[in-house]
Amino acid sequence: MPTTQQQSQKMARRILERWKEQRYCIRFLDGNKLNCQVNNLKWVSHLDALRNIDVWVTDWDANLTKKQKEFVLTEPNIKNFIQLLKE
Repeated sequence: MPTTQQQSQKMARRILERWKEQRYCIRFLDGNKLNCQVNNLKWVSHLDALRNIDVWVTDWDANLTKKQKEFVLTEPNIKNFIQLLKE
């Protein structure tokens, strides 16, 4: 049976693979995800989205399960993801 650390590493790899496939996030400049007008959208990296998670509204969590979203937002995971995305 896999250890908790092995399960966490597996989940992190899956998330990073999805982000690699997606390549970029969409930032909603006015903070409203329902406003999809072109002048309200900007492509940003997952790294920038996570660095500004408390300020920006983005779709960094698109294509992630609820469990994966919660995993990313758990301390210290979010800092670890930022570090991994820098590499």
